[in-house]
Amino acid sequence: MDTNVVGHSYRMLGLNNGHFKIQRSADRFVSNAPDLIWWDASNTATFSGAALAKSFLPSSSTPFGADNGLTGGSGDNATFATHNVRVSTWFGVGIWDSSSNACRIVLNARSGSISMLGELQIGNAKLFADGNVQFASSMQSSFGNYLSDALNARAGIYTGSNRDETNFPIGHTILVETGNGDIKERNSAHAIYLSSSYGYAFGGAGAQLAGTWRARGGYDSPVSGAWTYCFVRTA
Repeated sequence: MDTNVVGHSYRMLGLNNGHFKIQRSADRFVSNAPDLIWWDASNTATFSGAALAKSFLPSSSTPFGADNGLTGGSGDNATFATHNVRVSTWFGVGIWDSSSNACRIVLNARSGSISMLGELQIGNAKLFADGNVQFASSMQSSFGNYLSDALNARAGIYTGSNRDETNFPIGHTILVETGNGDIKERNSAHAIYLSSSYGYAFGGAGAQLAGTWRARGGYDSPVSGAWTYCFVRTA
């Protein structure tokens, strides 16, 4: 079958190898006959240009459910109710890596959830598979680079029962006894050690406490002359 019109002639060809073609010519097929669409023996169709359709539904029957594919949306917007293009699926959509033959991203259309094996990046912020978060650069000066940094820096209270514990969480406070007139200025940092079975001191044979400890004020006993200071771990 062909049409014989100067400038836009068309014909359909069935070939011996099982291929089928639709061609167009600008000179009645004298020298110009490009393929518009052709099918091979496995029923694969190739288009030389764009294929325009109201919907593209490659699988519309069991076992894959109904109406899976691409369709036009409901309007010119970007909301849940109104959008230009719709990916239609009976249940889920998998993003397939053809280089490794594996799926690592799945969209669940029924629940609205997205599952992935890698990290999620939004701008320069990232969510990692282990649950940690890399903050956007605008937040890093206040909270550190990662969520783990912010959590590790939060104030905490030791809840254990080890009498000789030396590694307390940041924010933990203790009382340290010193001699008469041994003044520790506010917010000054000092090495602190275990002393006897109940106290803390600025020296001695006991183990040193981990981290940085800063003075937060003291008390001078008017009778004994002994000073006691409140210290907090800050790093």
